[in-house]
Amino acid sequence: NTKKGKVVVQKKTVGATGAFSFGLTGQTSQAYTTLSQGSFETAAAWANVPLNTDLTPTETTSETGWNNGTFTCLNGTAPITIPFKVQAGETITCQITNTKQAKVIVQKKTVGALGAFSFGLTGSGVGTQGFTTTQQGVFQTAATFVNVPVNVDLTPTETTGETNWINGTFTCSNAAQQAVTIPFKAVPGDVITCEVTNTKKGKVVVQKKTIGGTGAFSFGLSGQSSQSFTTTQQGVFQTAATFDGLTPGSFTVSESTNQSGWTNGTFTCDGQNTAPTFTVDPGETVTCQVTNIKNGGV
Repeated sequence: NTKKGKVVVQKKTVGATGAFSFGLTGQTSQAYTTLSQGSFETAAAWANVPLNTDLTPTETTSETGWNNGTFTCLNGTAPITIPFKVQAGETITCQITNTKQAKVIVQKKTVGALGAFSFGLTGSGVGTQGFTTTQQGVFQTAATFVNVPVNVDLTPTETTGETNWINGTFTCSNAAQQAVTIPFKAVPGDVITCEVTNTKKGKVVVQKKTIGGTGAFSFGLSGQSSQSFTTTQQGVFQTAATFDGLTPGSFTVSESTNQSGWTNGTFTCDGQNTAPTFTVDPGETVTCQVTNIKNGGV
């Protein structure tokens, strides 16, 4: 009588527990779910394995986000090459370790408007993801990067094809709500959440009306270059200056002309009683109107 051999598979997962299926050439597959992380557990065992036949262990999983492991097989304490042949009475032990990849979630908040953005993760090789906000003032999940490699420098990035947004700064934290410095290295099974807020810049529009004649005027806004305009009609408001891309805050509008014979006008700005000084909020367009009357002559 000849004693048949035996093959045992030992499994270790790092970063999470998981469900796997193991095969051996010519044998029925066996399934196993790890109970803990970081130590080998017996996951499959085939008794009565035929002798002197090439055998190869295999592993599959229906779960995503695992780095493929590589089998190492031992006859006692001596490493053996795969495929291997089992001799009479031998027990071959094959070990395999799988590491759970990380996940990075980007949460996005816009203030003052909705907007379309694209998010990337430098160093991950996972591509970019686009997102358009549907609400203002709240964080929304904008991108989820799965199967992120561990122990490499990772940096979240953001771009937009839209103008007049104030660039946001990412802040990131791990699953334990601990802040992580950018660039960061994810550990196996880690979930990193990065938040970024973008504020829409504002705009000021100056509308001009002249009565009794047309005229040339210059309009200023604190911190901005002046703009000139010559009215082409009397008695109606015309857009005379547009100051775009304004960081929200306090501004003062002004008017000047090198022509004589005009009565100075008074600005009114969207009903604000503080004109010509007023506040531009995120994403706001403030319209200021001023009327000048041409003096008569004898």
